[in-house]
Amino acid sequence: MRRESGLVETFTVTIMILLIGAISFMVVVGVMTHLTNRPFLISYATSKSMEPTIKYGDLFIIIPKELCKIERGDIIIFNSEEGILVHRIVGYRDGGYLTKGDANPFIDQERISPVKDDQIIGKVLMLGGKPVLIPRLGIFITKLLANIQVYRVWLGAGLGIAGISLIIYDAKKGEKKRERAVTRLKIRDIFIISAIFLLTLSTAFMLMSRAEHEIIYITSPTGGEFAKAPGEEFEQVMEVRNKGLIPIIVFTTLHGKTSTLNSEPPLIIAPLEARTLHIRLRAESEIGVHREKLRMRWYPLLLPPLIIEKLYYINELCPIAMINALLLSPLIALYAFHYRSIRFIIIGGNRRWMR
Repeated sequence: MRRESGLVETFTVTIMILLIGAISFMVVVGVMTHLTNRPFLISYATSKSMEPTIKYGDLFIIIPKELCKIERGDIIIFNSEEGILVHRIVGYRDGGYLTKGDANPFIDQERISPVKDDQIIGKVLMLGGKPVLIPRLGIFITKLLANIQVYRVWLGAGLGIAGISLIIYDAKKGEKKRERAVTRLKIRDIFIISAIFLLTLSTAFMLMSRAEHEIIYITSPTGGEFAKAPGEEFEQVMEVRNKGLIPIIVFTTLHGKTSTLNSEPPLIIAPLEARTLHIRLRAESEIGVHREKLRMRWYPLLLPPLIIEKLYYINELCPIAMINALLLSPLIALYAFHYRSIRFIIIGGNRRWMR
């Protein structure tokens, strides 16, 4: 009985660590993707251009270019005029690399310039000449996160808490006495450290999830191809891209005298997808150069869009507080449920148990 209880407790602690680690890893990936403005460590194929080597939706591991040597035959991730591409190096020209998708008959450089070193993000991890892949995991993650609703989050958290509670209760029944302890870990400390770590990462990610763009135009008395006449209405189009693996909701505000948004904010953008933002402006009457500022703020779509929108218009920090509360709720609930009965995880001899 004790051996079975020890195994159950070890399994319980392992699952908790894995869940916290998985959430923390996703937050770290999100933060680094935002800071570097490029995929970080992992990504997945969003087209069929590399089939059959990398199929649509296959998740792959990225080795940053700073940690590897780029050679012919490598599958690289790079910035191009068409966006971020994942193609194989097939040659060299004009001091740059020639690339091609395995499923494409022609090289990319028939329509874009050779790839320079500063365009390369990294290369796909390969073993034995084949990329290390998790088949179709990208599709699963996209569908799962794109369709997430708050009731599903709460239901999953509730079921997880209930399941772990039953496991802990069963484990406690099998232990009658304390054995020699080699290490004693306070449950309270484990939960506090985990909560602080997760809260710091998620808050940092959301605080940095903002950008500002400047729209510049010229007014002249008669207007023309490169200038606008006073009072003339015109449109600017901007692509807003989500480079992360979590769907986001994007709020946009314009700071100018005559500009308006010709779209209904907020924008909801699926992982690794893009949406088009239409901005209508009316040229000022004063002749000269004019600037309009477009500010964007985005949040991970972990709550229903309507709730995030209402919180955002109260204060930009309100969605951050609510999303953090949602992320921390399973930890808080589990600790509150067990803090009186389980105070330590005791590791001693060949057994592990809880007190």
